[in-house]
Amino acid sequence: MDDIMIDLSTHHFKAFIFDCDGTIADTMPLHYKSWVWAFEHNGAIFPFTEQAFLSMAGIGLRDTVRILNAKHGDRLDIETVVSDKERYYQEHLNSVEPVAETIEILREYHGRLPMAVASGSYRDTVMMTLRILNLEHYFQTVVCQDDVCRGKPAPDMFLLAACRLGHRASDCLVFEDGDLGIEAAVRAGMPWIRVMSSMSPGIGIPEHTN
Repeated sequence: MDDIMIDLSTHHFKAFIFDCDGTIADTMPLHYKSWVWAFEHNGAIFPFTEQAFLSMAGIGLRDTVRILNAKHGDRLDIETVVSDKERYYQEHLNSVEPVAETIEILREYHGRLPMAVASGSYRDTVMMTLRILNLEHYFQTVVCQDDVCRGKPAPDMFLLAACRLGHRASDCLVFEDGDLGIEAAVRAGMPWIRVMSSMSPGIGIPEHTN
């Protein structure tokens, strides 16, 4: 998927949909530390590298453990690892900062366009993140892993967010940092922008409109 630049002022989108982790909040380093701690705490037989973490960005929590168990022949208890990971994350969430470029967009378009969050994390964690960063008031709706049967790269989260906002998928612009999230946007028939945060392999906000 090639990225090209976009000037938002020249497009006529009717709604914006934002991923949360790595897009609104610069949480990816903390998510990685949380996974490493949870895997080590539960005696995982495999090292969880940063490269492996980034390649799985956007996959649901339970699916992440399930995939790694299958790949490495491990037998980690999925619910225990996920619970430990989420607990560590929430205990350290006060250290998280927002993604500056995204915050500028939220402030510029607040009150002009309806906006939603569509995140592969669970609702309690997403809402806690938004509360800590004082960003809840920017969004008309929040769609999370809890709300759909299929997580990213399935398009379900983005389609549900568009439905709740009352707009066609093609009229909604998605802001994402991960390849799986971008694949979900493409499958939903939505234009998208890739957002870069501290664990991204570049800077700026390049875009692909499908």
